[in-house]
Amino acid sequence: MRTLATSLAALAFVSCAAACAPEADLPSASSSSPTTGTGTPEIDVCPSYRACTEPGGSAPAPAPAPAPAPAPAPVLALGTGRTCFAPMIAGETLPIIFGPQGGFHVELALRFAGLASASARVTFRMLDDEGHALGLEDPYEPFIRPCDAGGGYSDAVPIYGYLDATFPGEADAFVGETMNIAARVEDALGAAVETSGVVILGAILYPGSS
Repeated sequence: MRTLATSLAALAFVSCAAACAPEADLPSASSSSPTTGTGTPEIDVCPSYRACTEPGGSAPAPAPAPAPAPAPAPVLALGTGRTCFAPMIAGETLPIIFGPQGGFHVELALRFAGLASASARVTFRMLDDEGHALGLEDPYEPFIRPCDAGGGYSDAVPIYGYLDATFPGEADAFVGETMNIAARVEDALGAAVETSGVVILGAILYPGSS
């Protein structure tokens, strides 16, 4: 009978071990504890266990869950390139390119992170030093691919910055102009990031020219 009672006490101890005092502080069956009517020592295995099971008792409050880590802020870099991203250097000269469909454009690129790249929309503003528009500002969805450098970045290459010119004579007026570029990328979840840069519009490249 004593073996059965001791086993039941040990089972109760396991059920609330997380809330109990260290084992060294617990009374043992051989100590001078009060006894039951049968002579079996009455061991107070776990006060917290009794608080949970006796009428009016309550369980200890659980520890609060750790706060989730904040999402990284979106980042955006402006660059150039036809097949791969190259960081834009402030004040560098970009050629004006006569495209196969008859328009004139400059080749731009973006590298970004912290956005849902599959739904990213890009808006460019291209202004002269007096704030006049040099090109179109319609938002569009460029071709986006994972960045070769890794790190969770995505590249949008190339992005065509179309100038407001249809004929060669109109495009000639842009040569030598300072172009202030403002770029914005926004995803379908509403996260957005902006950046800007300054370049000089260079000579016009026609098919077959280098």
